[in-house]
Amino acid sequence: MTLYLAGGGTPHQERLVWREAFAGVRRVVYWPFALPEPVIVEAGAWLASAVIQLEIEVDEIDIWPDLDGRSPGGLAQTDLLFVGGGRTSKLASHVREHGFAEAVRKYVADGGRYYGGSAGAVLAGDSIAIAALADSDPDAAGQVGLGLLPGLSVLPHSDAFAPDAVGNWAAELAQTVVAIPEASGLAIDDGTCRVIGPDPINLVRQGEAKEYAEGTIVPFGG
Repeated sequence: MTLYLAGGGTPHQERLVWREAFAGVRRVVYWPFALPEPVIVEAGAWLASAVIQLEIEVDEIDIWPDLDGRSPGGLAQTDLLFVGGGRTSKLASHVREHGFAEAVRKYVADGGRYYGGSAGAVLAGDSIAIAALADSDPDAAGQVGLGLLPGLSVLPHSDAFAPDAVGNWAAELAQTVVAIPEASGLAIDDGTCRVIGPDPINLVRQGEAKEYAEGTIVPFGG
């Protein structure tokens, strides 16, 4: 299982994450459907421009504006599934309603790479309920994520929130919160989680927060 979770900043802020996630990748599938409907049509041009600016080489970017009529088997020949930002509850509902949650779990279990930025990062966790608390997204309450990170909730844009608030959310959810600032991200490979940086991330448990700098290993199970 190889996951890249980013803090939801600009492509330049996330450049270290993107360069690792895209390294050696030939085909990318981009899911932009967490975005507002009028913006989805611009998503492909945005991603194509961003990879050029970051001097990333990729042969094909396949935009899936929604999952209507798509087959889960369509992920099989994909090197990187790029799940972007927007409204987390909209993203999670669409994935679940079209039966793709298990397909994504199988895809990463079989060696596919998953990049989640902002809403896509939240979706990787056990629950997306943190979006109801942090993003005024009430439809996220009670919704499950993909379960790629058992027992964890992911909070992108964490530098926008007071540490006390993040601690309170961890307590309310009774989960460990992985707090990722906009200029940072994580690489998770076969159970080992490394901070890509450049900014540090925080692992927030009930009553405790610990910071991890660029290049350090985050002990999710510890």
